[in-house]
Amino acid sequence: MNVQFPRNLVPISKFPSIVILVGNCYFSTGRRATGRSPIVRKLETQRKLGPGLDGGVRLPSRTPAETPHSQPREALGAGEWLIGNARAFGFLSVSPQEARKIVDQFKKFDIRVRSVRDFCQEHNIEPLVLTQIAITLMTTPIQANRKTARELLLAASDIEDPAATLMLVKSALTRDSLTPLSDLSKPLNHLRRLVDSGNAPALFLQAQVCELEGKLKLALEMFLQSTTAANEKSTEAELVDIRLADAWRAVSRVRKRLGDNQGAKAALEIAALEYDDALAYLHLAKDFSDSTSYEHELYLLEAASSGILEAIEKLGLHYKDKLQNTLRDLLPGSQIGRVENSQAFEWLSIGAEAGNPLSQIHFAALLKNIHRSNEAFKWLAEASKSPQHAILVSRLKKMWK
Repeated sequence: MNVQFPRNLVPISKFPSIVILVGNCYFSTGRRATGRSPIVRKLETQRKLGPGLDGGVRLPSRTPAETPHSQPREALGAGEWLIGNARAFGFLSVSPQEARKIVDQFKKFDIRVRSVRDFCQEHNIEPLVLTQIAITLMTTPIQANRKTARELLLAASDIEDPAATLMLVKSALTRDSLTPLSDLSKPLNHLRRLVDSGNAPALFLQAQVCELEGKLKLALEMFLQSTTAANEKSTEAELVDIRLADAWRAVSRVRKRLGDNQGAKAALEIAALEYDDALAYLHLAKDFSDSTSYEHELYLLEAASSGILEAIEKLGLHYKDKLQNTLRDLLPGSQIGRVENSQAFEWLSIGAEAGNPLSQIHFAALLKNIHRSNEAFKWLAEASKSPQHAILVSRLKKMWK
């Protein structure tokens, strides 16, 4: 389902570990509060805030990025389409034809008899090429492609390609794992050697392993080390999509678990302000700002404008509360226009279109209040598909009939 963003807002889209900013626009925050915190003042200065249409504050659009023209997805299989686009984006260092040939030959290659280094020499490629192809194939839901990706990564890691090892461990630490962490003894040994060499992505991933094992103080130490080691860009970090903002959010998470809320907030502020990280803004809004404050609204705007669904939901509900206070002072006849042109209507409609059940329920309530009952019941029907919200939807339907 396509999400319709208001005005010029388009979400961030991602191609295998390459972040492409298609375009972003930030919206009105309402009346400014006095006594703003240093982070908000700095944010306002960085963004060069201008007046919004409704007398609030508006942040300027970012420049859309050029994206390479590629063949239609329908013309190729999912794996081939991804390989073609990976080459177009400069992610893949061989042509799509060469990549397909390498995959075909690799499937016939018996690594129990011959070394993967022999395979790379025969095809005149670096082990990194196997990793590039694997990461590209990992993004498809097709199980055969994911199996091929796993085998390519294991082979490249076996001859100590850093990016392959990092990708295997990163995948094992996610829900969508190619291979369980318990089955990666050899890659984990290689990871530890990368840690000893000061490799920033390796430090980050080893810290995650420590956190998973409950070694929080060691995890915090390694996360902090990864932020200093990552000052120099590395090919491996770009391939596996590990960023400094990720490390600072991890620092915040562990500090919070250790009871250091002030340090946790400080780490999030670094991720948000220095690296413009949308998830950091979301966590600042949820965990470190009062729901009635100007800061809370601004943080949610930053996160929602990057397409984060949870932030879109929370921002829509935030504006809905403010709208209800406004409507109490208006005559019934003037309420429809105010609702339809409100920030609440706009953001809840985005969340509803994106499939968020709470946004669908609250958007339905707005529609019902302005006598658009057919549309309201349509959104309730969509929300009822979520088992968690089915009972609430059933009660609302009975109340509205």
